[in-house]
Amino acid sequence: MVRILKVKELDDRKKLLLAQSEMYRETLRLEVANVKFALALLRRRLDFVKSAVGVVGVAAPVLGLVLGLRGFRKKDVAMPMPAAKRGMFSKLMAGWQMFRRFRPLVQEFLEGRRAAREARERKNITQFP
Repeated sequence: MVRILKVKELDDRKKLLLAQSEMYRETLRLEVANVKFALALLRRRLDFVKSAVGVVGVAAPVLGLVLGLRGFRKKDVAMPMPAAKRGMFSKLMAGWQMFRRFRPLVQEFLEGRRAAREARERKNITQFP
């Protein structure tokens, strides 16, 4: 009779250990999913920083050029340009020309970001059941 009790105790202990190991396995699976999610959020934030650095990299030289030209104008030109011609129309035309030059660069930049975001979303959808 003593031997039957020991076998039953061992069987109960085995069932308890199996239940605990399954619980720990599920907990570990959830923790791994949580870490993957946190890394995906971090990657998204870093992508924003990378894109902001790209925009600043394009905007800084343009801004420097605009500010530099403002101080570079000569004051003692023999035939100064009339004030009416330096008005809004010439600024609009200069802005339009600059827009036409940088539009392909900006479009390519935005398309790359959009494609990367869609790829991440597809990966995230398939990653978490």
